[in-house]
Amino acid sequence: MYEPLAPLPTFNALAKSPELVSVLDKVRFGPLSDDYEYGEFLWFIREYPRVYRHHYDHAGHRLSAIHQAYQDHHTSAEALIRRNFDHPTREGGTLQEYSYSNRDVSPIYWDFESYLQAISSALDIVARVVGTAFKQDTPPNFNRFCKKAPDSELKDVFVRAQYRWVKRMKAYRDCFIHFTSIDTLLTVQIKRYSGVWQLRTKLPINPEARDIISFRYSRRVELLRYATTVWKHLAAFDRSVAKVLWRLYKQGSYPQKTSGLFFLGRGVSS
Repeated sequence: MYEPLAPLPTFNALAKSPELVSVLDKVRFGPLSDDYEYGEFLWFIREYPRVYRHHYDHAGHRLSAIHQAYQDHHTSAEALIRRNFDHPTREGGTLQEYSYSNRDVSPIYWDFESYLQAISSALDIVARVVGTAFKQDTPPNFNRFCKKAPDSELKDVFVRAQYRWVKRMKAYRDCFIHFTSIDTLLTVQIKRYSGVWQLRTKLPINPEARDIISFRYSRRVELLRYATTVWKHLAAFDRSVAKVLWRLYKQGSYPQKTSGLFFLGRGVSS
């Protein structure tokens, strides 16, 4: 019986502006827009959310490129599986696993590295933007914000994200940007699992090893599936931060800091 190739994971990239940008635009065009004293704040929440969107869209662009490359490989893999089904080997067996490397494989990994960097940059800008919710300076850096920011609902959102997905994402980013590539021979793999084929590119489960010969792999971890999961986490984080800021604004407790915003975090020690 013909066994199909599993469909690729889906995601919703670049469908609309990040929620944080939309919420701060509503703040910007609200009653505060008539108060001269909020001039710097209003300009800041116009500019820096758009810097955030720049990195957010960059990440979405990279993920879309990865997904398109997978779709191209998926089409080729389906044809290979069909040929194998129609013409089994002379020994009577059928294909169980197949890997290949060509010039269309490496861009998947290049885009993945850029994707991780764009996500990390977006998170740092969010930390900078939410500094307007505190009277004192807070670090314009995601990790240091999690450590140094005053206890608050916003900090809770950051810390939950840090432990749920950001820490691992940054481990991959640090490994592949600063130490080593995933491998020196980058491949796409077609593998048969319990009656279904999967298209895979490998991703180690232990990026903290930071060394090719020490990497370990698992069926449960695969590059595109991981990348789309990170995107969904980022979108959820974006919505959570926007929701908290909007609630604080409606309660009359946002913003807290309205001047010196373009120097946010310079007085915060690491």
